[in-house]
Amino acid sequence: MRLDASPDVHAYLRFSLSGLAGTTISKALLLLYANNSDSSGIRAWAVSDNTWGELSMNYTNAPALGSQLASSSPFSSVGWVTMDVTSYITGNGTYSIGVTNLSSTAISVDSRESGVNAPQLIITYSGALSPTSTPTPTGTLASTNTPTPTFTPTPTSVFTPTATATPTATPTPTPTSGTVNTPTPTFTLVPTPTATSTPSVSSVTFTPAADTYVDSANPTINHGTSTTLRLDGSPDVHAYLRFTISGFSGTISQVRLLLFANNSDSSGIRAWAVSDNTWGELTMTYSNAPALGTQIASLGSFATGWVTLDVTSYITGNGTYSMGITNLSSTAISVDSRESGANGPQLVISYH
Repeated sequence: MRLDASPDVHAYLRFSLSGLAGTTISKALLLLYANNSDSSGIRAWAVSDNTWGELSMNYTNAPALGSQLASSSPFSSVGWVTMDVTSYITGNGTYSIGVTNLSSTAISVDSRESGVNAPQLIITYSGALSPTSTPTPTGTLASTNTPTPTFTPTPTSVFTPTATATPTATPTPTPTSGTVNTPTPTFTLVPTPTATSTPSVSSVTFTPAADTYVDSANPTINHGTSTTLRLDGSPDVHAYLRFTISGFSGTISQVRLLLFANNSDSSGIRAWAVSDNTWGELTMTYSNAPALGTQIASLGSFATGWVTLDVTSYITGNGTYSMGITNLSSTAISVDSRESGANGPQLVISYH
């Protein structure tokens, strides 16, 4: 989908949501895969007219853009761009969204026909799904100190001419401290097809079993209960995340790590493999922290908000995965930890 400010070129998406009766939505994130950098960022707009046709709409008959819903920070490289559209998504229904940019240099984002990099709407909610949602996900929360979540993923959307995306719940793993969190289910939707069909795409979301950060200036202090994960190049302050993936079946096509940044960063951040999974959220310090291994992902400059790192090369299926997060700047920043709630880290696995 091409975007350009001069001449005016903008995109439209339509999502159909069902099965959310009786739930409370806490977060709705629109993910778009950008094929170019953009120094101005992009914008999302409400569109009240849902009658437009994918194969019949043109600039002359396109519905008007309404109020601005969200904006992204500038992005300096190809990759996922995330915008928070929670204010617009209220529950079951059909939602159209327009997407524009401010730059006179044309860019593009992948459409639903692209397959694995198609737009996604990730909903985080509480409460039970309505009976209209036929797939029944399974998940258990362990009462021990070792996180043992199980999950049987089911397709969240099928690209057929009459398909409706079906939500799939995701359990939240048990913290290493032994306390049990209330699971926050999420599901992922892709735009509802209107005429053509494309391969099926499914996603499942996992939250960390543990996360913390370590600080070289305070090498014996633990930060496992903090609601943020601090990052700094000087002194060395970096974060650790551990995810437990179980009950998963399918062929992985992409894995994205989503972090909510509380500050901008001109140098970007990096994700690193960590082979040692025995570290404790409430016991690890800089002095006993496991070593960072090979770099698995990087992201350029960003502003406050959601940032996305592609960690597909690291996640191969069921198992336990630890990652380190660093930045290169000597100005400290922070990202929200799992203790923060709705803005905690997420690992989104797309598969078929």
